[in-house]
Parts: sequence; structure tokens; C-alpha cells
Amino acid sequence: MTKIYLLTLSWMMAFSINAQVLLQGFYWDVPVDVENKKGTWYKHLESKLPYLQEIGVTGIWSPAPSKGNWGIYDMGYGIYDHYDLGDFDQIGTRSTRFGTRSDLKDFMNQAHQLGINVYADVVLNHMYSFQDKDLEANPAVKHYLLNRKQKHSGYPVNELRFGIQLEQNQTVQIKLANVIQKNAITGYRLKISNQSDMLNANSRFHPIKGKNNPYGYWEGVMESEATVAYQIHQNANQMLWLQLEVLNQDMAWSDQSNGLSIVSITDENGKEVDWKVYSYTGIQPESKKIQWSYNHFHPSSKKDYLLNYPDTGGIVANSKLFGHDFDHQSHYVRKHLINWGKWLLGDVGYDGARLDFVNGIDPLFVKDWTNEVIGDSLFCVTEFFTNSDKQIERWNKTVNTDNVATVKSFDFPLKKLLTDMCNSDEKEFDMQKLVDAGLISTLPQERIISFVENHDTGKEHDKWIVKDWNLAYSYILFHEPTPCLFYSHLFPTKQVDYHTKKDSVLVDSDLPELIETCLKLREILSGPSIGDSIYTSEHQYVAFRKGLQNYDGAILILNNRSNDAEKLRIDLRSFGLNQVDASFIDILHPETIVSVEDHFIHTTTPKRGVSLWMTLKDYQLLFKSNL
Repeated sequence: MTKIYLLTLSWMMAFSINAQVLLQGFYWDVPVDVENKKGTWYKHLESKLPYLQEIGVTGIWSPAPSKGNWGIYDMGYGIYDHYDLGDFDQIGTRSTRFGTRSDLKDFMNQAHQLGINVYADVVLNHMYSFQDKDLEANPAVKHYLLNRKQKHSGYPVNELRFGIQLEQNQTVQIKLANVIQKNAITGYRLKISNQSDMLNANSRFHPIKGKNNPYGYWEGVMESEATVAYQIHQNANQMLWLQLEVLNQDMAWSDQSNGLSIVSITDENGKEVDWKVYSYTGIQPESKKIQWSYNHFHPSSKKDYLLNYPDTGGIVANSKLFGHDFDHQSHYVRKHLINWGKWLLGDVGYDGARLDFVNGIDPLFVKDWTNEVIGDSLFCVTEFFTNSDKQIERWNKTVNTDNVATVKSFDFPLKKLLTDMCNSDEKEFDMQKLVDAGLISTLPQERIISFVENHDTGKEHDKWIVKDWNLAYSYILFHEPTPCLFYSHLFPTKQVDYHTKKDSVLVDSDLPELIETCLKLREILSGPSIGDSIYTSEHQYVAFRKGLQNYDGAILILNNRSNDAEKLRIDLRSFGLNQVDASFIDILHPETIVSVEDHFIHTTTPKRGVSLWMTLKDYQLLFKSNL
């Protein structure tokens, strides 16, 4: 009895792991009703749930739910109010880009009724604000602008305001200099206004002669430094706001963090006046659950600094790559981000989380956050955006050591390899690279999520798979790690490059049918894939996986030849199969059935195509077919 129980438990565990299939339930710039300021995506996703249940999707990675700095346009990564999920009328809208809190609740309730989990996209690295009400004096950034070292990264000056209280008819000298590149030839545009939004500073003017229109911008090209004299022609004291933009020698937009800054403001006698640097970090969201200040973001003090994010990838916890970069050493920051996570997965009802851009977060904070928020029962996958399997391996092992949570990683190295395979011809790509490809060679399969495309790679054409998606999907759906489907592939949707606005891509219309068939097969596969070196070559990849219970398993063949079908004579005994009097069927082309001849089958795989072979008996059982 004990033996039977253990065998049954083992099968159930294998089936549970194998049956997990994720869907990224959105892509970049999903449709939104801008005119009525209403998001419709949650309702759209809700309409897809019955189909997703039918094909075997068990979890949906849903969009970042919190209200963003750009209101109805924001994809959620410009997070502004953590606790506004479409509840509060702020930034010009109550709804997020995806819908209201009520829409989210309806979508989640329906998903749960159908046995589908919903995972929140959680942004812990940064938040945004460019709301004038959130401007605050920031002595840490002023100190950083004036004392930055060469090895440190700059602060984008266009995101700041400089402020000075002027007396009536006062003249001031505003000195600009590059504190890093002392003799650099640099263009600049200095905006001057009595309003922090600078809306009345959109015309070029001469600051010392502008009696009729005292506000506008003054621009020029400087070497080493420049001084702009400005006289206020008013009969009362007032606050003067300045904004600096960095230009190149041709007066075109340039690197805003190259070191150019206002370095002093003096009166007509050369005496330094009291001027301040203001940042949009005094954030007071409408939900009133958290209030933020400059000392919660890098640089948070006079001792703090910024670093560039390297092209080689890695972890940089104080890189201002996105918005206001959280200082995760702050007890206040850590406490409130953990509490917010508990609220999302507790009160709101999410079943787990996808963590955005963990490259920019102290790994020990990710470990603490997942330990407290995810615990030993909820789901968590992370975005460590790099093609280096070694970097992801080290990070994943650090976060999982002595952690009750199981923290998974998206397999970016495999994504890069699959992109190369699909986009290249047989002369450019060696199919033998697919053997133990990606993170499977360094991490246990239960800590890996494979994927073909996502919202980030899907919005930039240089990262797209542009053809032969069938090769990539048949690979990830056949192998052990949990796969994540991309919405625009399962529901063919044109992707447009976010930057160029003209490059576009659309998957083949028959891709969803292949995905459905592969998902059905995946239900009965068990254990690791076995790649046989006898059959895998530069032009073909061959792998076998055993089946659960009474199923014999299946053989996957990928062919990257552009002109010829691939014919193989496969000895079934090389995969532990001993069929003598049986037939095999290619489940992707069910009209193709071959008989076993003395332990061998003769297979044919279409050019740039896939074949998936299983016994006819298993096929009839799995697909309820009378063939």
C-alpha cells in the first residue's frame, strides 16, 4: 500500500510541475479608451479566460496594477501611487490603463473560479513623479551636482528645477559649468519662469532685456563655462524657477547627465544668493498610504552616489536607469515595499508576483521581500535582464539560499539563443547549441521559466523573433522548465516598435494551433529531456521525453534547413523504447503515420519545421482520436 501511495504521489508531483503553463497577459501599449479615460484590458482578459482554461494555462502574469505617473497612458512601470489600482481620481483619471479596481476584481474572481492563478507585475526598483505638487528642495542632489566624481554617474538635470527667491528689480548672474568635463564644448538651454511647470518659458528671449516678456529660454554653446545675467523687472519679490537642458554643439538634445549644471547664482555684487535644487520626490499620493521624500531615493544623502548600468549586465542597486531609484538600504523604503507586497498578495488577492528589473535591486532585499511576502506557498518569478547564464545563476542562488520562498528566473539566455535560431538560416546557426541550452545547465528546472518573447523584447525590433516561431515554441513547450506564452503570439497581434513607430511584426496565423497541440502533449510528459548526440547535428535537434503513467513519451525533431525536409531513421532503443509491432504518428501532421520496423522508425520533418512523434496508441488516448 505504501509503495502504491508513493508512486501515486510521485506521479502527481510530476504532473503538477509539468502542468504549469503561464501566459503573459499583455504586451506593450495594449489598447485603451483614451477619450473616455477608461482602461478596458482587464475586461478583455476576462473574456479570454474560458479558452485559456481549455488549453491548459494555469497562471496569468497580469500587468503592473498601480496608477502610473502618466495616468491613463501608463503601462504601470511608471508607478506613482502603489495603493491606487484604479480607485482614486488622480493624474487625470480614476482608471489605470487596464481598468478600474472593480474591473481587476472581476477578472481575478473569474480566473480563480476557473482554477487559473493571477500574478501581479511588481515594481520594486523605482517609482516616478513629474507632478508639480511633488517638488521639494533636495540638498542631497544639489551636493551631488556640485561634487560629483568622474567615476560616478550623473543626475539628469532636465528632471530638476532650480529655485531662487528674487527681490524686486534684482539682477542675478547664473553660472553654468560642467563639473566633470571641464573643457567640454556643450550646448545648453536655460529656461526661466515664475512657474515650476515652465509652461510660459517656451519662447527664446534675451534674459537681461526681456522687460515685456520676462520668461522664456536662453540657449547657446559654451566651452568650460557660461554665465547668464538675468534681471527681474517686477515691483514685488517672487520665486524664480530655472530648468536646464543639455544640448550638443548642433543644439540638439544630448546626454542630460553629462555633468553640466548650474554651479552658482550670485547677485550684482558677486555674492552667492540662496538657491535650491528641487526634485519631484516629495510624493504624496491620493491614497495617503505612503509619503515619499528625497532621502528615500538615490542619491539619498551627501555620501550617496549613482553608478551607470553596465552594458555587460549585472547588479547595480544605485543606477538611475528608471525614474526615482529606491534606496533599499532605507528601513522606511524596505518596510513600505514589503507591506505593499503583503497587501497585493493578501487583501487584493494575487496568487504571486513577477518582480520587475531585479538587476537594479540589492539581492538581499529581494531575498527579504520574497521571504516575507511570497513565503513557502506563493509563486514568484523575476526579471534579471541579461544574456549571461552565470550572472543569473549567481543571483538566483544568492536569493534562494536560506529563503522559504522559491524564487524563479526568466531564462533570458535561452530567449537569445531561440531568437538566433529562428532568425538565422542553417549556415548561421548550429542546432547542437540547443542541447542543455539556457539556465537548465546551471539551475534546477523548478526555478526556471522559459519564454519566447515578452513585453520588453516585443517593443524593440532588434530583439524580435521575426520568423519560424514554431521552432521556438515547440522547444520550450517540450522541455521541462515551466513555459510562459506571450499574449501577442497566442492571440496573433501586430507588435510595433515603441521607438521607431514603423517597424512591425506579426506571427504566423497557425502558431496558436501548434501551441495548443504542444500544450496537450506537455500534459503527459515526464522527467528530463534526452538529447541524443547520434541524431542531433548542426541542422537538426532531436530530443525525447518519457511519458506519465502508461504513456510511452514523445520525440521532438527540429529542422533548420531552408530548402529540404529532414529524413531520419531513428532507433527507438536509443530512447529506451522497445516497440516492435507499433505505429508512430507526427501529432503536428497527423496524416503522417509510420510503422516500426525492427525497432526503427523513419521520420520526416518539414523544412524550417517541427515534427513531434508518439505512438498511435498514445495519440488516440491523449487526443481522443479514432485514427
